[in-house]
Amino acid sequence: MQPPPSIGEIQNNLAGAWKLFRRDPSGSTHFGTDETSFWKSFWCAAIIAPPFILLLVLVPDDLRIDASFHRTAVVEAIAYSIGWTAWPIVAHWLSGVLNFRDRYIPYIVAYNWSSGPQIVVLLAVSTLGAMLNAPAELLGVLSLVAVFWLLIYHGYILRVMTGVGGGTVFLMVFLEAVLGTVIIWARDVVLLGGVTPA
Repeated sequence: MQPPPSIGEIQNNLAGAWKLFRRDPSGSTHFGTDETSFWKSFWCAAIIAPPFILLLVLVPDDLRIDASFHRTAVVEAIAYSIGWTAWPIVAHWLSGVLNFRDRYIPYIVAYNWSSGPQIVVLLAVSTLGAMLNAPAELLGVLSLVAVFWLLIYHGYILRVMTGVGGGTVFLMVFLEAVLGTVIIWARDVVLLGGVTPA
């Protein structure tokens, strides 16, 4: 396994992710294009784990409330790990089918580091809802708007980092969203007690 990125590397990559979030294509120059950069980008999972846990606390979930702490912790950890690895694996196959394998590494590097801005957006929505004691309906609408914006963000990353056309961007964004939904569904099934985690 690659050693963790340095503080400077973390700052540089997150700066690139924020530039892409603001629709600044120069953000693409912040990311490495080699295998070392590829593997180091997965360290972002550890970097954003604390705010992700905070997000789980801020967003009530009946399934997590009903399940034991141990079961919830194990299931969420497994789902988190799968969420970080499943799409890169699927995207690697798709990059060959859709003829952008040579741009796969830069794309995944940017995609992984883009989790920084994403977690900030989701935390902002959840924190605002908690501070204002917003009704569930309003919080649901805000969350949908945030998710829609993040899907657009993913599409922009794809366009900038790979240069693929609109149809391919739409397909990739759609499939990534479907995969994420399936992972969440599987997590919920396990939390309900349908499957016993290892």
